[in-house]
Amino acid sequence: MRKIFLLLLVALISFIVSTSVALIMIEFVIKPKTEKERPIETYKYAGVLRENKVVNEFSVVTNYGNITLPIKGKVNILTPQYLRCPDICHLESIMMYYVMTRAVEEGFYKDIVFITIDVDPWKDTLENATKYQKRIMKDLYGKITWIWILDDVDKMFDVYDRFKIYVKRDKETGLIIHFGGFIVIDKNGVWRYTIVPTGDGWNRPYDVAKILYEKVKKLVSE
Repeated sequence: MRKIFLLLLVALISFIVSTSVALIMIEFVIKPKTEKERPIETYKYAGVLRENKVVNEFSVVTNYGNITLPIKGKVNILTPQYLRCPDICHLESIMMYYVMTRAVEEGFYKDIVFITIDVDPWKDTLENATKYQKRIMKDLYGKITWIWILDDVDKMFDVYDRFKIYVKRDKETGLIIHFGGFIVIDKNGVWRYTIVPTGDGWNRPYDVAKILYEKVKKLVSE
C-alpha cells in the first residue's frame, strides 16, 4: 500500500512540474516576442522559434574543465537539465541520444556538440553528472562531445540570463521549475533556433527528436 502511495505521489509531482514547465514556456518563451520579431514554425509536437542572435563568448566551469562557449566550428545543442529532475530532463536526454545516434550513423557527429546547462547548482555535482552521461550515452560515451555546465550559483544565473532560461527552485520540495527544450547555435556562434515541445510533445520524445535532428543536420550542412 505504501509503495502504491509513493508511486502516485511521484506521478502527481511529475504532472505538476510538467504543467508548470508548459506554462513557463508560454509565458517566458513564446509570448514576449511578436510573430514578426520571432517567426515560429509550428509542428504537431513542437514549436521552432527562428532566432538570429550572435552569442557572445563566455567562460564557465564544465566537465571538460573551464572552457569558452559557444564552440566555434560546431553546431551547439544546448538544453537545461538537472540530475534529480522527475520528468522532462530525462526526456530531453532521450531526444539527445536519438540525435547522437543518427549523427554517428550518418558521420557528422564530429560537427556537433551537446551542452547541458545545469539548473540545480545548489545540489548537483560534475561527478554525478558524468555518471549520468555514461548511463545515457552507453557505447557512445567518449565518442560524442557532451559538455555539462556547472559553475557556482551566481555564475550559473549569469548563464541563465544569457539564454533567457527561467529557473526557480521550490524551497519546500527542492524541485526546479525551469524552461524545457533546446537552443541550437550554428558553427559561427549564432543562436538560430529555440525548439520547444508543445501539446503532447513531452509524451512523444522521438517525434520531437526528429525535428531537432532535422534542424541540426541543416545547420551542419551549411
